[in-house]
Amino acid sequence: MGDQPIASPGEGVTSPPVDDAVKPYQIHVPTKHLDRTREKLELTRLPHEGKAADSAKFWDPRATVERLVDSWLDQYSWRDYESEMNATLPQFRTTVKVPGSEALVRLHCIHARSQKTGSIPLLLIPPFPFANVSLMGLVKLFTAPEDQDAQAFHLVIPSFPGIGFSDPIPDDAPPIATTAHMFDTLMSRLSYPHYLVTNSSPSFMSPAQIDWKLAHHLATHYPNSCAGVHLISPPMNPPRPQDGMAEWGKWKLAKFFHAPLWGYRSEDFEALGQVSAASAMALAGSRTVAKKKTRGLRAVAAAAQLGLGRIVFHDPNFLAYALCDSPTGLIVFVLRALRAWSGSGDVPFGDKELINLVLLAWIPGPEYGLRYWARCAGGEDVKAEKKGLKPRVAVTVFMGDEKPDEKDGTEEYACPAWANTKYSLVSTRRVRGKPGLLAWTRPEEIALGVRGLAKEALKAYSKLKAIVTAPLEGVVVADEGGTDPASVQENPGAVVAAQAP
Repeated sequence: MGDQPIASPGEGVTSPPVDDAVKPYQIHVPTKHLDRTREKLELTRLPHEGKAADSAKFWDPRATVERLVDSWLDQYSWRDYESEMNATLPQFRTTVKVPGSEALVRLHCIHARSQKTGSIPLLLIPPFPFANVSLMGLVKLFTAPEDQDAQAFHLVIPSFPGIGFSDPIPDDAPPIATTAHMFDTLMSRLSYPHYLVTNSSPSFMSPAQIDWKLAHHLATHYPNSCAGVHLISPPMNPPRPQDGMAEWGKWKLAKFFHAPLWGYRSEDFEALGQVSAASAMALAGSRTVAKKKTRGLRAVAAAAQLGLGRIVFHDPNFLAYALCDSPTGLIVFVLRALRAWSGSGDVPFGDKELINLVLLAWIPGPEYGLRYWARCAGGEDVKAEKKGLKPRVAVTVFMGDEKPDEKDGTEEYACPAWANTKYSLVSTRRVRGKPGLLAWTRPEEIALGVRGLAKEALKAYSKLKAIVTAPLEGVVVADEGGTDPASVQENPGAVVAAQAP
């Protein structure tokens, strides 16, 4: 009854039998689905205009939405974008069995090998809930850096289950643990027994801190394959006595003297002081959060930014039913999210790029991402972390606005050295300004953080060195007939799923 998203094979695929092959993949959305989407856009009904919105309280998206709908109908071509992705992105899919279940899930990934000698396998976690193909611009930055002396990587970017062209996982599967298992399995099948991991967005901007939770789970539960993780503004607190007297003592002494000791820097205390001053000003009423909201600012919990925390946590189907039948509604939802996460209220995308993002959420159906978010927000029971050495991490933090009167009293800062309570901190970067939509506006900051991790990991992790020196032929992936992925023009498995009657 009614249209079904084309990437909705149900809660995991139950056939065919498990196949460990990693096969080339080409995106092809059925024309029937695109035609029905167009019909829905042509029937768009926007709310009646009222009095001028109070810019301090309301966001009026009407002009932007009307422009995007008109552009989508009159100028935009999904087929052009589809052809661009298929021509430039080396895409693959593999089927993974969900632990503790009979469900089989097809995982979609970008796998771009570097031609540079000494390249290291890197698993890049896309910002939830964005599809991996939206990060097309990152591939050359990691695989073919302009600086010949810069470390290069064999880059793997999977899509989260239920996002983009990956199947959803069963509702009863723990989302983070299951996704970590799938990603680690993927790296093994690509002949990368040891690899590095990086986030591509700050943890405080990720819904339910999904990005950080996944990277942390890989670091703590897969120490035999994950050689190190690059975290971006991870959730950290000042050391406490129960975290270890040594780290607590170092923090107290460094804080008391404001001294550059044990990984603490003067910039840390400067940033902490600015945050405290901004908070005091906000409490005194000198600068309210409401005023700052005129620019769409709030770089804290993503659910709070969107005002959706309770809705998504308690009833993700509420939004799913509202959005899965309305491409216009999804436009507004995506715009609101981008405004909140950009850190400035401005969206750094043109109309074509915005429509691309909306369609990448529309094609599989937004319900899977919303339900994944809700399950992550609700917590999950995970196995105890493997005992042993602390996971090796690099940390990148952002210092925020330089002046207290430019802060809104809601920003936070965490000293990189605080990570030593649960990790082995090997590299740090402190970056001025706010991260914003980091993967699109400042991707070089991600690359610099990863390269800092790689430099230290190579010194200490002999197994990673062995991968670096292995011949490139050892990681080539081809289909069953040995076909070069670049030559694949038509792949029967490329259609995500047929339209339901």
